[in-house]
Amino acid sequence: MAHFFRAAYTLYASYATSHPILTLSLTNATLCAGSDILAQVFSRKAAVEHQKIVATSETSPLLRSGQANSPISSVSSSSSLATLENGGELQGSDIKAVHSNLPSPSLSDASLESLPLPITTGKADIVMAATSAGAKASIDFLRVAQFASYGFCLAPVMHSWYGFLNTHFPIPTVGAAVGQSPMNRQVFFAVCKRVLTDQICWAPIGLGIFFTFITLAEGGRFQEIRDKFEHSYFPALLTNYKVWPFVQFANFCYIPLLYQVPFVSLVSIFWNSYLSWLNSLRSGTKTDESNPLGA
Repeated sequence: MAHFFRAAYTLYASYATSHPILTLSLTNATLCAGSDILAQVFSRKAAVEHQKIVATSETSPLLRSGQANSPISSVSSSSSLATLENGGELQGSDIKAVHSNLPSPSLSDASLESLPLPITTGKADIVMAATSAGAKASIDFLRVAQFASYGFCLAPVMHSWYGFLNTHFPIPTVGAAVGQSPMNRQVFFAVCKRVLTDQICWAPIGLGIFFTFITLAEGGRFQEIRDKFEHSYFPALLTNYKVWPFVQFANFCYIPLLYQVPFVSLVSIFWNSYLSWLNSLRSGTKTDESNPLGA
């Protein structure tokens, strides 16, 4: 297994050296596609669990009210009551009498129309229906392709940006291999300058590119882009400043320039999953309003 990974790394390094832009673009596209698939899986699981809760909470009061309006009168004999009170079990004719007098829930047509799912035998049917609908929901491969194309197009831009940072904000490497600078005060401040520049200049622009690109790929127009910026841009930017300064500090300090974009793309599996989920919030809300199961 170690031999396999060593061979794969050697092959990747060879292609990254001879064809850096294409290799980075394909790597970034693959990782972005994987991150969106991951986001869809988690989103669907969360939606199924939420639907179970909603369906159960909306249906149980109706079932209880139907039973409350028709009290069971079958266990009216003193012998049946005594049997139950003493912890015994009903036998034979007693069980038949109980079942023959069980009331049917008195649900009006309006109540039935207001239910998210048809009720036949109670909570179990609702939970099973919600779970079945979630299980049948497949991966949206068009959305995956949109994220892959975003990653493919963004890689050359990131490569050029990191090259700019490397040229204008050099990190001292005296006495160490490139990308493995010994940590001292001079190196620390040089890395901080690069991280600060990256987060002030690139982070806001990169997020803007993401929401604009994905919205246009989904067929949205100016109004949809504006809505994304109003509801999703600033939460994503604030979360970015909680995560990426630390990632980029390690990236600029310890990772060689050739592998800085792949390293960021690898970490971005989780970051892009978050962005994918954030991007789908508004469209997901519209889907839930028209179809509670999103099927």
